[in-house]
Amino acid sequence: TLLPNLLEPWQVISKSGELSERAELTILAKARFGKGAVLRTNLLALLQERLSDAAVEPDAAPGE
Repeated sequence: TLLPNLLEPWQVISKSGELSERAELTILAKARFGKGAVLRTNLLALLQERLSDAAVEPDAAPGE
């Protein structure tokens, strides 16, 4: 299992519902009790790896 602390499949939520060359991803994930911080770190690393493998480059976060 890639993310053993994940209780159910994560969901990607689009606030605007629009598709374009840029997108902001909001991820909803449920973790085992007391494992949220660990899950967040592991999930972000997995997402970064998968997006990188797909040649999707992140923009800087707002305010950076």
